[in-house]
Amino acid sequence: MQKKVTIHDIHIGDYIKRVAAKRGVSESQLAKMISRDPSAISRMYTKKTISTEQLWHISNVLEYNFFRKYAKIMDSVLQNEPDSGTITIVVSSEKVTVEEETKIPKITEYHKKRA
Repeated sequence: MQKKVTIHDIHIGDYIKRVAAKRGVSESQLAKMISRDPSAISRMYTKKTISTEQLWHISNVLEYNFFRKYAKIMDSVLQNEPDSGTITIVVSSEKVTVEEETKIPKITEYHKKRA
């Protein structure tokens, strides 16, 4: 019997650490990429949760959609639920809806939009 994965099974700090390692990005490199101290990255790797804003930023700099893991779990939870309409996620002053493109922009595209 396969164990059903829940939101409590995700250790996002460890997940980020593994993705960064696969990308060849060290703690000090990631720290520079997100304007943090390397010790903050080390601490983040031990955390089970981080803020949505921080996860969004890390997703952009590592060019990896960390939200996908959460979305897969949510999809499995809601698969038998009736459609309740559009869910809106507010990120800073931008609104991203579930109907819109889910691909995270490349780092160069992200920085061009912010400039």
